[in-house]
Amino acid sequence: QTTLDSTADDLKADTATLDQTEKACSVKKSEWTSRSETRAQELEAMKSAIEILSKATGVRTEAPSNPVPPPSPVAFLELAAADPRMKAVQLIRASAEAVHSHALERLAQEIAAHLSGPFDDVNNMIQKMI
Repeated sequence: QTTLDSTADDLKADTATLDQTEKACSVKKSEWTSRSETRAQELEAMKSAIEILSKATGVRTEAPSNPVPPPSPVAFLELAAADPRMKAVQLIRASAEAVHSHALERLAQEIAAHLSGPFDDVNNMIQKMI
């Protein structure tokens, strides 16, 4: 008798779970149908917008028959960081132009002439060996 009661309770619980699952599935199905219809309408609207634009402005809507392949994108581009010393020289030159100062211009030239450090030659030789 207890197994029969236990089985009946399990059946009730399983039936309730099944009903909840069926309700959730029907809600999700209706939501999916609604989203699918909306998406289809969006695609149709985009298609008609492309047609209108192509008629009004002459925009090409199809791919060319023999397209020229675009240049390949640079996979890895290492840009040199802006040298702060060179920035200083440019700032001094801009100031010299603004105030028409020959002394500042000479200072910028002197700094630019001595931008290389004492170890630049050594670093270059090491880079050549690598």
